[in-house]
Amino acid sequence: MRERLHDRLDMVAVFEPVSPALLAALPRALTDLVSTPQGAALRRRHRALRAWGRFGRGDLDALREAALASVVQHPAGLTPAELGLRSHQHGYPGIPITAHVSGSLLAVMFPHDLFDGSSAWAHLERLFQHAAGTRPGELLPPLHRPVLSSVRDAGLLHRSALAAVREVRREAESSTRTPPLTDHDVLPDDGRRLDGLRQVWLDESRLGRLITVPASPAVSAPTTLDTSHRARRTTTTMRLSSLVIDAAREIFPRDKDVRVRMAIDLRRYAPRERRIEGPFSTSYPLGTLRTIDSDPGSLGQATAAAIASKAPLAAFAADMAGWARTRVRHPRGVPAPQPGRRDFDLVVSTLPTRLPEEFWATDGERLTAALLYHPAQPTDPYVQVAHVRGGVVVSLWDEAGVTDRDAFAGAFTRLLDERYPLA
Repeated sequence: MRERLHDRLDMVAVFEPVSPALLAALPRALTDLVSTPQGAALRRRHRALRAWGRFGRGDLDALREAALASVVQHPAGLTPAELGLRSHQHGYPGIPITAHVSGSLLAVMFPHDLFDGSSAWAHLERLFQHAAGTRPGELLPPLHRPVLSSVRDAGLLHRSALAAVREVRREAESSTRTPPLTDHDVLPDDGRRLDGLRQVWLDESRLGRLITVPASPAVSAPTTLDTSHRARRTTTTMRLSSLVIDAAREIFPRDKDVRVRMAIDLRRYAPRERRIEGPFSTSYPLGTLRTIDSDPGSLGQATAAAIASKAPLAAFAADMAGWARTRVRHPRGVPAPQPGRRDFDLVVSTLPTRLPEEFWATDGERLTAALLYHPAQPTDPYVQVAHVRGGVVVSLWDEAGVTDRDAFAGAFTRLLDERYPLA
């Protein structure tokens, strides 16, 4: 049932510069990975109309051929957006992962029907470990019926408890409703997609300012004074998210407002020491761009309150139930969404990218970003804050062209310099 929840949405992760040795090892690494228990979720056979079947036990040769066909070489010199678009246009020759290479640039694509950011990233880590010749860690046992198990663990099986949490979610959605951002339908456009990515690189010295500059009173609660790595990462993440939101205020039309959503991994509600494959995350509304309190402490409290309410899990369960009802009404296939859209949200996501140092070709500026593609509707403006060794990459993906993309990096770095100046 989860296999069409996101309806033909592709996720493309781009990385640069990647080690030549690792890129050369990708065909072998992907072939090895899909042949192991760690790659079992990738042993899916692509069929018509984006349906996904399974490779049979006797299809090992076909599986390996599909893995080899899923690593595609391109001429050097393509931009990340160009390679991402080529990945989307190429599709899936056999299995639900493709790797496209242009010089030192790598783009890896997954269908969102089968994976979310966390589960896709787990496969990326294992793929890169195979390519680097390191031993992947042991897999946790799978969690069967993850929605039911998580709802049970969260204490939401009782109808009244679930109804109360769903009301919290409905209030969060209704209180952040905004008028349409545009007065016309925006359709997917490859030209805009080629110009849709912007990024900011923060090296260790610039990133260090967010840790060493004294916190404002709003974030001076005792828990934020802990000097542990986890506490510093949490504070840094909230400060980065605050800068993202304030920079976004400058790139959206000044007379417009949009809902601000934070990507939340729902595995936090699941039973511990279990693995969940597939989509198991949601983007939850925290406010609107013009009214949200973007102070890092307030933003952290709002995020923590949303998580503690369990409303993100209730939202996902409701979406799943709605999808099941739609499948019952349309047993021969769910109607395709209408092309184009006028309503857009701003989605913010944070990612601790655990890449081995040998993954990168050189020290210095690095790129990692997520690009999203749908055949009928442009996706929401999406900002990813990715921690990598040596710094942080803040990337904006706006394929709809509804923001002033060129102003994003300048606005972000100016706000960083104003609020966390050099000593």
